[in-house]
Amino acid sequence: MKKVLLIILLISILSIFPIYQLIALNNVAIQNFTIKDFGMNSRLLFTVEGAGELYNPGMIPVTIREINYIGTIKNETVFEGAIAGMTIPAGEAVEFPFSEEIDWVPDAGTVQEILAGQNVTLVIYTEADVSYLYFFTVTGEKEIELSITQLVKPYVEAQVAALSEKLLRMLLSENE
Repeated sequence: MKKVLLIILLISILSIFPIYQLIALNNVAIQNFTIKDFGMNSRLLFTVEGAGELYNPGMIPVTIREINYIGTIKNETVFEGAIAGMTIPAGEAVEFPFSEEIDWVPDAGTVQEILAGQNVTLVIYTEADVSYLYFFTVTGEKEIELSITQLVKPYVEAQVAALSEKLLRMLLSENE
């Protein structure tokens, strides 16, 4: 009888633990998301580097196998990748670096929005797999929105100026 009760207790604990892990995962938050460098490379792709922190307010460590992410601007995928797994101790934060090339050329309407100072948003969809007992995985999803208007505006202005200058030269050379 004691063995049966012990087995029932063990099964109960093992079935409750995944639910607790799911709750713990949902409480893990990205905080202090910081862009440290933003630029344009020689291939005319925007580049972004920065860091973020994952905070675990729970009472047990959370082991994240991998964080997959997709960045979109106006529903167009502009980058995607994965951050390697990590363990976030209970009540602590872990920093993760990121570096991406944004493969995006704004269309004419978006260029006008950027030049007018209107909000253009980069949306980052994340999906994290949390493991427990090394056998089971729970998946959680989060979405981060960042306004990129002020970051890209100087580069868009420079590109528009360069194109305008080339166009003006072409028009002047045709008139001669």
